[in-house]
Amino acid sequence: MSKLIFILILIISSAVQAEQQEIVNYGGFGDIHIYNHNQKPTQLVLFVSGDGGWDIGFIDMVKQLATTGAMVAAIDITHYLKVIGNEKGKCSYPAADFESLSQYLQQKYQFRQYSLPVLVGYSSGATLVYTVLAQSPPNTFQGGISLGFCPDLLLDKPLCQGNGSLSWRKDPKLKNNYLFDINKQLPSAWFALQGENDQVCNAQITKDYVEKVGNGNIVMLPKVGHGFAVTENWFSQFQQAFNQLAAKELKTDATIKPDSLNDLPLIELPTTSNKNQPLAIILTGDGGWAGIDKSIGESLNKQGIPVVGFNSLQYFWNRKSPEQAALDLGNVIKYYTNLWSRKQVILIGYSRGADVLPFMRNGLTISEKNLVKEMVVLGQSKTVDFQFHVSDWLMANNHDSELAVIPEMQKLTDQNILCVYGIDEKPLTTCSQLNPENFHIVEMSGGHHFSGDYEKLVHIILEHIQ
Repeated sequence: MSKLIFILILIISSAVQAEQQEIVNYGGFGDIHIYNHNQKPTQLVLFVSGDGGWDIGFIDMVKQLATTGAMVAAIDITHYLKVIGNEKGKCSYPAADFESLSQYLQQKYQFRQYSLPVLVGYSSGATLVYTVLAQSPPNTFQGGISLGFCPDLLLDKPLCQGNGSLSWRKDPKLKNNYLFDINKQLPSAWFALQGENDQVCNAQITKDYVEKVGNGNIVMLPKVGHGFAVTENWFSQFQQAFNQLAAKELKTDATIKPDSLNDLPLIELPTTSNKNQPLAIILTGDGGWAGIDKSIGESLNKQGIPVVGFNSLQYFWNRKSPEQAALDLGNVIKYYTNLWSRKQVILIGYSRGADVLPFMRNGLTISEKNLVKEMVVLGQSKTVDFQFHVSDWLMANNHDSELAVIPEMQKLTDQNILCVYGIDEKPLTTCSQLNPENFHIVEMSGGHHFSGDYEKLVHIILEHIQ
């Protein structure tokens, strides 16, 4: 009898564990329901509901997805769209909100390292997932899955172009309905699982649409309608798509390296052209190897300059000391100058990468310093913490462990340094307070992202280093 009771207790506790959830409130998303079966999760899914919000069908989908082992954050689209519709500005940029949410959750739940989240959406959430991917720079999201996709969405305010690839038209027949154009090249893989019996989103129209999307994949489901009511008719196909996305990782170098570099988040852009060109090492901002950092790296590489990207988001996910960071940078310099036969190095830092760079450069050995030809700092702040904090994206926060950047910059009198800032953040940057006799200071239009004029930014950098 006692054995039977013990078995029943185990069954009940397992069922309770499967139902366990936590509610987290964050920004415009409001209450987010977290389903997590792992004490140490490694994969995050951001799951967006349909117009029904927290209806039974959506909750069942979320619970089913949680059985894959990923931590699932369930989002009510009705609340989110209402919030962004009332925000100031001519357009909305959900891609930034979803990236910020991912970083917040992964820090809160102590992911060992940051991983790109997978986006999943149902019905209107399926459409939002597509638009978020289209707005985002490469290496922001692992990819997306849309269940019951229509290429239109009711919005109180239009969505921004974002990375420049999202475009839409207003529906002439329905007020506030936006028709999204076919995206020629999404930055990451997108799967649309479409029921052949869908009476809301025409299956053939969706199929034709998705097949024309760059990086789009259509999966037709014979016995499925818009409600995805019978799990066995779609979940295996969903799991297959999810596994394909979860298996993809941000492309890093595949070179067999010494132990001192094995744990560093590095991205290689080699070149076999002119060996007289220096090696460029780019320390990224908190967005990781995406957007401005990636654009600069690829542009320099096209000019015959080999590049190593140093992903600051992943590197400073856990606290580092300035001494450890300098040691790691020194190891990168020694290894890649030898591997690619380069005699000189250019150090480039953006945002947090720019903030930490003077500390790291000053901590190099004499022989490593002698290899550094130029330094470039972009959007550099006056203080820095050697650990990423998602709150830094939301507001200007002061941390007890912050270090002053200007005194460290002033030690670099032996170094040729370019300091670039956007005029909108002049009071916040070090550049405006440095002596122009010792530093090459350039002011650009815009703020922290230089109005997106990365082409001009690269031109300024190339002029300085050549």
